[in-house]
Amino acid sequence: MRREKRKNVHAFVRGYIEDRLPVFPSKNMFVTYNPYKNDSFVERNTNDSICSSPYAALEVVNKKPFVEALWY
Repeated sequence: MRREKRKNVHAFVRGYIEDRLPVFPSKNMFVTYNPYKNDSFVERNTNDSICSSPYAALEVVNKKPFVEALWY
């Protein structure tokens, strides 16, 4: 993507769709992905790499993707 300077699908979240979470998360963080700045999803405030999370909440807010990583 960086080399071609063209958008393509290369980042993803894998898992199962659930109607609700089994318990309230004890820790959460907002994550983002910008392939021009980072090689992975990162925590929004610290830019620390996020490679996995037991749960993730994904939604669209004001036509922009919103991703939250959740731990129990």
